[in-house]
Amino acid sequence: MANEKNWSYNLNVDLNDGSTTDLNIAQKWMYNLWTTISGGNGNATAAWDIVSCSNGTTAAAGGGLISSATDFVWSSGTGFSWFIAKKDGLIPTGSLYMMIGCNKASDLDYNLYFDYNVPQSDGDENTLPTANAAGTAFNNTVALSNDQFILGYDAGLKTYFNSMIDTTGSFYAFSSRFNTTGVKNQFSLAAVRLETPRSSSVDPYPVFLKNGYWNTGTGVGVNGQGPWSFDYTSNNGVSSWNVAKTGQAMWRADGTDYSTDDIMLQVPLGDPGGYNTNPFIDFDNGAGSSLDGTWPLYPTYVYHTAGGAIPYAVRGRLPDISPASWNAVTSIEGAVTPAVAPNGEKSVISHWWFPATGSILPGTTG
Repeated sequence: MANEKNWSYNLNVDLNDGSTTDLNIAQKWMYNLWTTISGGNGNATAAWDIVSCSNGTTAAAGGGLISSATDFVWSSGTGFSWFIAKKDGLIPTGSLYMMIGCNKASDLDYNLYFDYNVPQSDGDENTLPTANAAGTAFNNTVALSNDQFILGYDAGLKTYFNSMIDTTGSFYAFSSRFNTTGVKNQFSLAAVRLETPRSSSVDPYPVFLKNGYWNTGTGVGVNGQGPWSFDYTSNNGVSSWNVAKTGQAMWRADGTDYSTDDIMLQVPLGDPGGYNTNPFIDFDNGAGSSLDGTWPLYPTYVYHTAGGAIPYAVRGRLPDISPASWNAVTSIEGAVTPAVAPNGEKSVISHWWFPATGSILPGTTG
């Protein structure tokens, strides 16, 4: 099945190459995110506009201060890097803003907010641009535990960066490290415009946001599949924005952030009895398998629970994202479909099919 959207890719980037420290890995990861956002992975239509940035020494409008990985500087005091990007039309009636900041003591952490209004202050090399109050910004500044995006440098366990972005500017980015046990894909950042029949006058904010980190082999999903587990709300899963170490969110149709709402993913065949159940989709193939293209690619819908109220509100559909398997024994992480290279169109991360040109199992070269 061909992908619905026109995706551009930056896959299986080995961040260990030439690295010896956590900082090296962090800088390369951020620079790959920067090139995904500012350059659209080579697709100018997909690219976001860089509003302003800092390289830790100075700050200025535009993106001219960042041209290499070493321009990303971490500090919990003065002299740190950040950038603000915006994408017109991702929110159909305006612009979506994203701020990424390196104002942390640990090179494993970062700062983030999404907003649909222009930030309240410009910022400088020592100060982050200020997010808006009054409920328009989703941010993860509440606790350091929400900020981690990589496990860090390990000479024997390489860290990889993966991203995909479509012509609307919708994107997914991932941190991966092939641990001998536990989660292979530990972090995901995403901003994706949903497909919905509702007009922008009825629902002006049909954008799904994710800032998800989890590296534990047990505790998120029955199989410990990280931030894209099917176990989407319980066990510190991927629910409201500021839960432990991970979160996903949408603005309500009236523009309020309501970060206590659960934003969940549901699919056909799901158990209608509650949002903390699994949809029991299960097909047996090993990790990295090449499938024959006949896998049933079910659509994935985004629901808004309105603080746990029933019934749930359907906000839209995640284009080109399909459930893969909830097998508590056999992981199909990195599987691809269709099987014939180089025409792969999807690969599995955690329990979901994502658009890809080959396997995105950490360490593969597909």
